[in-house]
This record gives sequence, C-alpha cells and structure tokens, in this order.
Amino acid sequence: MIKLMKGLMLGLIMLFATNNGFGVSYTVDITATGMTDYTFSGDFAGPDPAIGIKIGDTLIFNVNAAYHPFWLKTIAGIGTGDSISVSNNGTGSGTIVWVPTEVGTYYYNCEYHEEMTGSISVSSYMKQSHVWVRNTGSTSVTLIVERTVSMISNGQIYNDSTPGSSVNFFCWGSCYPPQVSISGESVSIDAGATDKISFEADYEIKGGASLNDTAQITYCFIDDCNPSNVQCFTALYCLSSPSDSTYQMIAFDTSWCAGTAIEKIEHAFVPSINISPNPAKEVLNLEYSLDSRYGEGYFILRNMLGAIVSKKKLYGPAGKIAVPVAKLNRGVYFYSLILDQKVYSTKKLIIDN
Repeated sequence: MIKLMKGLMLGLIMLFATNNGFGVSYTVDITATGMTDYTFSGDFAGPDPAIGIKIGDTLIFNVNAAYHPFWLKTIAGIGTGDSISVSNNGTGSGTIVWVPTEVGTYYYNCEYHEEMTGSISVSSYMKQSHVWVRNTGSTSVTLIVERTVSMISNGQIYNDSTPGSSVNFFCWGSCYPPQVSISGESVSIDAGATDKISFEADYEIKGGASLNDTAQITYCFIDDCNPSNVQCFTALYCLSSPSDSTYQMIAFDTSWCAGTAIEKIEHAFVPSINISPNPAKEVLNLEYSLDSRYGEGYFILRNMLGAIVSKKKLYGPAGKIAVPVAKLNRGVYFYSLILDQKVYSTKKLIIDN
C-alpha cells in the first residue's frame, strides 16, 4: 500500500509503483524405496534435491516414507537433535507445513540413514519500488533524493546488524547502502523528458519480527536549484499484504529555475563500467571504459555493511575482467567505479549463488 503526500504545483510528474509479491507456497510428495535417497515429486523433484526458497514462503511436505522418519533440522545429521520446531516434524507418514522466518541454510534428514539428506536454502525477500519522473516544465531540472524512515510497526527501526532485521536502501543515479539517506548524486532531467531508470527503492526482508512489520519510508525529491522546492511521497511497505500495489503521481513546479537550466553537453565521453550477469552466481564479467583525464581506476565491491569484499585495479583506457563471486554470501552488494581515489559511480549487484 502506498500513502501519497500530495504536491501543490504542476511541472514534474512522478509515477510510483511497488512490486509486492510475497509468500509463495511449494508442495512436494516424498517417498523412499531404499536407504540412500528420498524421492521428491512436485515443485521440487528428484533424489534428495537442494531446495531454494525465500523467507515467508511455505513448504508443504507430504511424507509417505515408512521406516524413514523425515526431519527438518538446523544442522545435518541422523537422530532427532537440532530439529526445527514445527508440527509433525519427524513423521514417516504425514504432512509437515513449514514457513521459515529466518534467513539461513537448513536441512532435511532421515532419522536413521545419513545419506538421506538435502539442504534448504532460505534467502531474504526483496520488495522493489520504482518511480518514473517526467519533467513537464520548459527548463531542465536537477534533483537529489532524501530518505526518512518514519516508522516501523512496533516502534523499533531495524538495521542490518540486528538479527532478524529488515533493511531499506535506494538508488538515484547511483545506489546507496542502507546507512545513507541523502543521495550524493543529482540527476538532471531535460524539459519534456522522462526518466524511467534512475530511482529504485528496495526493502529487504531478512526475517524475525520484521516479517510482520509495516515500514513507512518517505522519499523527498529536492530541487537542487532551489532546495525549498520539495515534494515527497511516503511508501508503506505492508509485508502482510503480499498482493498490494498501486500507482500514484505527484508534481511540483520547475519554473523556479527558469534561466538556470544546466547546459546539455553533446557527445561527451563518460567513463563507464558494465557487469554481467546480474544476478551473478560464480563469475562476474566486468567491462570498463575510462577517460584519459583520470589516473588510477579501480573496481570495488562492497557488502550491505560497506565492507570491501573485492577490489580490482583497472589497467588501460578499456578492458575486461572476470571477478570470482562464488564464495560470497547470497544477497545485495554495491559495486563502484573509483577514479583518482574518488567514487565516480555506484550500482547494485545481486549475488544468487
């Protein structure tokens, strides 16, 4: 659900959309004819398959494996220890329904046979919101974005260092880690033009109490030419309403900057760094083009806490580099192009290994 703080003047139109798919249900039938494998059929199939789901999803196990009690566990191994607290866990003939509330790796195991086992990977869930910005004024406008976390349902603001937390970050030109609330980069929009790609807001559900939270986050677009000219919208990320989405428009006057429009430079060379694939699993392919005006160039990859997990020097005016990422934890990362020890641009990368 989106609550809108309405604008008073016309000129800049913003179309806001939220994608809130959440809580998928998976059903599998489980049998066993020997002492080496469970056989799955349904949404996950085969002998002892590795299962990958997201937090808040539902796993329904219909077990028909006499003499092979089926246990869901936090640590792989025979016996009944380290079991997950869920009804009917350890059944040989019955149904287990499990909704994970914490990110992590879990396991299913036969109580008696060590080889009858497999992993269940539970990853965080990301809600994404996008804004299309159209400048209906007669001059260019340059905007920055400021974010305010107004409320999280139980009165506590979670952060990435809190177990069972949820985190929010946004992109406006570049992408910024959760601790950054004001864009360090402004975005210019020509008169009559529409920007469909610069703004994105992500709300990552990592588990625990946040699974039932409602986050109220306000994003304000600020006219760089006249900071008093501000328009805001407030997004309510209602995690308990998975199908909830809406579109809204707000507007504000761009005529404040009449006569001060930024000159558009045609055919200017812009240093760039492109990656593929995104999401990445094992290897990240990096292609870059630099400018002779700059000295040293680096590719830096940071996790959500801002810690550097990979750093590569960029040699020459252009080139390609393969960056191994298979050992990184699944989740959201930020990659930056560094020129002369300054951050030139920052974008988002998803690791899905």
